[in-house]
Amino acid sequence: MAAKLSGRITPRRVRFLERLMHLVTGTALVTYVYATPGPESAFTMGIRWLVPIVVFSGIAMWQGPRVRRYLRKRGARA
Repeated sequence: MAAKLSGRITPRRVRFLERLMHLVTGTALVTYVYATPGPESAFTMGIRWLVPIVVFSGIAMWQGPRVRRYLRKRGARA
């Protein structure tokens, strides 16, 4: 039997989606580096948006637990 789907996103699913987004955008970035399309191609324009996404998702995965722990402690004091 299929499990009942709920509207709640679990921490496990959030980590999975963050990793997936990071890997997909990172793969596109690596493809850009090794394919080297023309200077004004649509792919080049898309890469300008992908680099910040890769950087942000990497930092979110790296520092996410620390930020959540800080916010939890700060909320307990208030």
